[in-house]
Parts: sequence; C-alpha cells; structure tokens
Amino acid sequence: MIIEGVICPICKDFLYPSSSKKEFQFCKCNSIGIDHGIFIKNIFTYSKIAIFNKNKLNLFQIKTKKIKLSNSL
Repeated sequence: MIIEGVICPICKDFLYPSSSKKEFQFCKCNSIGIDHGIFIKNIFTYSKIAIFNKNKLNLFQIKTKKIKLSNSL
C-alpha cells in the first residue's frame, strides 16, 4: 500500500490521511490541512487540502510525498 501526503513548507510537518472521520488534520503551525483518507487504486490519499493564507502560501509551494508501506516487520 502507498500513502500519499503533503509537506508543509513552513514547519516541514508531513501530513498524511488517517482513517478517522475527522474533517481536517492540520500541520503543527496550522498553515495547511488535509481531509480524512480515501483509497484510489491501492493509494491511500486525501481528497481536499485547506490552506490558511496567513503566510501567503499557494498550492504550488506545497509538496506531495508518497510512502510505500511493506507488510514485513
């Protein structure tokens, strides 16, 4: 399975979707947030992103990151 999330350009926090039904999860500095996760073709990802423009961010500054999970311990 692959998890897709985003990295906040301000605090460098990695946000990844969760299976909880919380509306949004926010980074440490509360600049960006993503919604709860959805599965699309074996990728657990988010469908919405929120940007609080106190730091004048735009969507192009937010980087995505994918992490592949293995079943081995």
